[in-house]
Amino acid sequence: RVQRIGIMELTPISLSGNVKHSTPMVDTSAYRAERARRYDSALDQFIVQNGRSAPEQAAAATFVDEDGLLRYVDTWKVVGAESDQKHELSSTGCVSIPVKLNHDVRQEAQTKSYLLSFMLDYQILWKYFEKDSVDELAEYAPLFHAYIEICFHPRTVQLMIFMSLYYLIIQFSVDQYYCAIPVAQRISLYIYISIRCIVYLTLLVLFKGKFFSRPRSFDVQKAEMAEKANRVRRNIKRNTMARWIYFAQEAVRTTSLELQRIFRSRDTTVDYDELNHTTPFYDALNVAAKFLSKHQFQGSVGINLNSPRHNFKLFFVFFGVPLYCFMATYIAPAGAFSLLTHLCHSAGQDSGLCNNLRWIFILTLGYSVVAFQMIIFMSSVLLTLTALGFGSEIGRGLIDSWIARFGPLRRLNNAQLSEVEATGKYDDPTKSAGEMTPLRERFASTPNAVVNELHKQLEKQLPAIPAHLETLSPVSADIEAPGMSLTPSEILPYLPRDAYEHYLFVREFMCTGSRSWSPIIIALTFLCTYFVALFVSGAVLLGSQLSAMGWFYYISWVSVRVSLLIIYPVVSLAYANSYVYALQEQFLVAAPEDFAALGGRDAWLEYLEKVPAVWTIYGLVINWDRLSGLMWTLMAALGAAVISFATSGGL
Repeated sequence: RVQRIGIMELTPISLSGNVKHSTPMVDTSAYRAERARRYDSALDQFIVQNGRSAPEQAAAATFVDEDGLLRYVDTWKVVGAESDQKHELSSTGCVSIPVKLNHDVRQEAQTKSYLLSFMLDYQILWKYFEKDSVDELAEYAPLFHAYIEICFHPRTVQLMIFMSLYYLIIQFSVDQYYCAIPVAQRISLYIYISIRCIVYLTLLVLFKGKFFSRPRSFDVQKAEMAEKANRVRRNIKRNTMARWIYFAQEAVRTTSLELQRIFRSRDTTVDYDELNHTTPFYDALNVAAKFLSKHQFQGSVGINLNSPRHNFKLFFVFFGVPLYCFMATYIAPAGAFSLLTHLCHSAGQDSGLCNNLRWIFILTLGYSVVAFQMIIFMSSVLLTLTALGFGSEIGRGLIDSWIARFGPLRRLNNAQLSEVEATGKYDDPTKSAGEMTPLRERFASTPNAVVNELHKQLEKQLPAIPAHLETLSPVSADIEAPGMSLTPSEILPYLPRDAYEHYLFVREFMCTGSRSWSPIIIALTFLCTYFVALFVSGAVLLGSQLSAMGWFYYISWVSVRVSLLIIYPVVSLAYANSYVYALQEQFLVAAPEDFAALGGRDAWLEYLEKVPAVWTIYGLVINWDRLSGLMWTLMAALGAAVISFATSGGL
């Protein structure tokens, strides 16, 4: 995994006292003295040999040290270190910076170096994780991964489509031959069969992004295109018709590209931003899980997708759904087999209605096609709802990782900034003594005393490495070179950018969930409404014929579907958004001068309001306040209806 992750095994550590997977390097003074004795005069020797213009030339001059590393003469930096850093930034969106920290370990002051990684571009990091072929969810939730692969396997998709079309054709053909069922009920049954298949395919697109398989890699597509081009060239040489078809295709293709270039505002030759497309929800869960596994901090609440609570839901999908479908088809009082026996007994064995149901029973192999279709459909819906629960928990983990990483920096340099505000003294010659500097520019004009205090405050936030985690090793030459390691006060400019990019990564996950789940929740709501309409129509038509057990079955049937298809998704979204408001409370309850190291409290409150990281349904934000208001409104309306019905003599 270290080879796969590449530079990202240097996990970004929290400046609030969370060091993870970083290797401390002992400051060996003897080693440094020997190195200084050998190489301190390298620049002087270069100037003596090359004359007075040497300082300008020394910027590009190099020499080889005792370790065989090619270094610049004036800075001792390893040649290529900047390009490596640029490559790291361009490939992962993060940059690793060596930082020197002073620690009091065993009552002895020691200076150690750590590699701290800061996120500078969340889009690059998102695409980096998205292109990674390793399935992180297979480690976080192996049971969920296995069920998703089974339920949405290409063969399962083909089987579901075949059974739906077969059942629809059989039902339509038998109804045309034995016209015993009313037209309205037949149309309702056709719609129900079609809706189940359409909803299943919609859920397939939600997870996989395609109907039958994942998109092929660029290398595979390139190889296939090259092979196709070679075949076309061979055919052109032998066949005149093939030559004509080839040039006709080229003319159409070139014309279409030119028309797109003219009528579209963007150049078709430029690769579009990969974050503009709709990422499959399973891939979005994978990206967020990879981010959390590489950016887990002390003090943050870890996610547990393999908990008994989640596994119980998955076990129910595997064991409970087939049992329920079997009972609903053959044992339930309103099941298909029970209706067959009851209607044939009441209407007669030779009636058109009985012949209709009997032929459907035979052609569907004893309702086995109906049962299997129901199993696949219900399993996919329940797995999707479980995935929504996973998404809300991962969203909570992302928000909690931000709070654990940057929350403890709230009071960093708080006292010193207050003192500067009171005295109005700044080291900025362009401003008068009483003129105040804006909060965002304060670090650029803070006096040296405040910078030193910042240094101390920041070092207090970084704890000493425990003895059992210390790794004694010689100082790394390419990291300890002069001019490369920074002090804590020198990394302050990286903090606001890291905080903003971290937040934007969380927002990207929430927006991806919103784009993926908005049509799904609308589809599930429509499906639930259809079920309720079926129940109401059945109650009106067959209410006098139903027994108490039949009423109990129908009411339970509708209540379970309303709870699963409407209430559970809405509650899951409110649960995910509740932690976003917890992030906002970090700034709301802070003092006006807090979070100065991140750019200021007021700036963040304004930013969170303008760029919210919430899970929405076509722009509608779901939170606990709105749910509680809706619940009280429905309860009041239901109570008023009951009172009105009772006072009018209905009871």
